[in-house]
Amino acid sequence: MKKLTLLFIILILPFALTGCSLSDIFLSSGSGSQAGVFKSYDYGETWNNSSLIEYKGKRAVTINNLQINKISIDPLNHKNIFLGTTTNGLWHSNNAGDNWQQISKSGYIYDIALDAQNSGVVYISNGKNVYKSLDLGVNWDSLYWETRDKYIISALTINPADSLTLYLGTSAGEIHKTVDGGQSWEKIFEQDGAIIKKILINPKKTSIVYVGTASSGIFKSNDSGKNWTNLKEKYFPSARENLELRRTRKGVTYFQDLVFDLTKNDALLYGSNFGLIKSDDGGKTWSEINILTPANEVYVREIIINPKDNSQIYYGTRNAFYHTFDKGKTWLASPLPTNYSVGALAIDSINSNVIYMGMRKIK
Repeated sequence: MKKLTLLFIILILPFALTGCSLSDIFLSSGSGSQAGVFKSYDYGETWNNSSLIEYKGKRAVTINNLQINKISIDPLNHKNIFLGTTTNGLWHSNNAGDNWQQISKSGYIYDIALDAQNSGVVYISNGKNVYKSLDLGVNWDSLYWETRDKYIISALTINPADSLTLYLGTSAGEIHKTVDGGQSWEKIFEQDGAIIKKILINPKKTSIVYVGTASSGIFKSNDSGKNWTNLKEKYFPSARENLELRRTRKGVTYFQDLVFDLTKNDALLYGSNFGLIKSDDGGKTWSEINILTPANEVYVREIIINPKDNSQIYYGTRNAFYHTFDKGKTWLASPLPTNYSVGALAIDSINSNVIYMGMRKIK
């Protein structure tokens, strides 16, 4: 028995010295019922567990039990990464995911906004409040409070060119805006029955704002929120105009994700219950991107695109990860590293071969 114990210690010691946890040793990238975060260094071909917390005494602890809803990378420091979870608040890594620490215990993190002018300044929504931290979670200030019981703050974004300007969206179908860092707010958008899922500000022209709703359409403003246009008719026209398109794109009105193609001035990729479509002209026209699965059968839940090369597109579904290097002419599909689903995706802004994937349960 002593020989076996000694052998076990010899086998484990090298991993302990390099900072790996026991779960990292015994759970390979292709097995296990774990959530947490995975990192790929080869464009999503293979995945490594990236869920180690700093050592607690003599015991290594991981965040493999955490379900990830958001991943945000600091625009000024690609090693600063933030995780929003569904039950355990906000987590931060300052070394590109080598290990993590909890910086807010605010339960479900619905969205994260990072200041593009001041590294480490972070805003979060926990549903009822918008909080701001200037010191990576040591202190938090409340900027907005949703007082109505049945509604939450479901989306949040910050103007990349003006740190005092933020937008928040609610499940009541409202957009509120501040231009003084949260001291005062103005309601600039309201759509009855809509649930705001995502707000995007075009970094190349910050007066252009997009709002994705659960099923009421994608709205666009060219003047920082003074006026709005629903783009739904552009990608799902009325039956009188195009009955066939409505029949084939029947799931396109159910929003999953919306991202910018930053290689162009005002271009978008939109993931829905239908599949994947794109617009290269600010939402005026839309075209379908062919994917491996039939239309309306797989939900395109999370999308990322290489900010320097728009031929590289990635998306996650409930049980698979897909990527293309030729704008969708051909696709590679791979199983997920665990039996959880894709909850969030992010691509390193410096090293485009590095991708992060957060896992969570999705019904």
